[in-house]
Amino acid sequence: MPLRFALEDELPNKWKVVEKYMDIEKDVRFPAKGVACNVAVLRQQCEHPLVEDMISQFVERGRKTFEREKEAEELKKKEDQERRDRRRRDQEAADRRRAKEMAQSPPKEADGEESAKVTDRFNVTLPRSSRPGDKSFFAMPAGCTEPERIDFVVPAGSYGGDVIVLTASFKVKGHCIQALRDVTG
Repeated sequence: MPLRFALEDELPNKWKVVEKYMDIEKDVRFPAKGVACNVAVLRQQCEHPLVEDMISQFVERGRKTFEREKEAEELKKKEDQERRDRRRRDQEAADRRRAKEMAQSPPKEADGEESAKVTDRFNVTLPRSSRPGDKSFFAMPAGCTEPERIDFVVPAGSYGGDVIVLTASFKVKGHCIQALRDVTG
């Protein structure tokens, strides 16, 4: 229910102004106190037409405002999603082009980097079932070395779970050397 102060010219007609917004019962007697006065009844049987208009205008204005805000928010979300989709499609297309170029070009070392033959010593933990004289192998990183597997014989006095030092000669491929340089700067 709207609440407002009476204007100066409305003061003489204050009950008529109140009647616009509430049901009024005039000269209601209260025998316990010995008084009679006008009473504004808060529980109306039906809404006053002016109040109905005010409520409907308020609700309609709020609905329109929230619809505009919701539409703007949905439009922004849609634009963001389209931008992400477009960026993803462009990236996928570039990836496909690059993969196609790489598949069609003859294999070569990355940026002219040549493979390097090396000999290295590294620690190897023997498999649990290993015994002296057994044949075993150490798997090198896939696609980075030739050979990808180093075969060896378990040395005397070494058993499963022991750590031995393995000396091996192998070739590190150029693209792995380049990748390592790219990562380490």
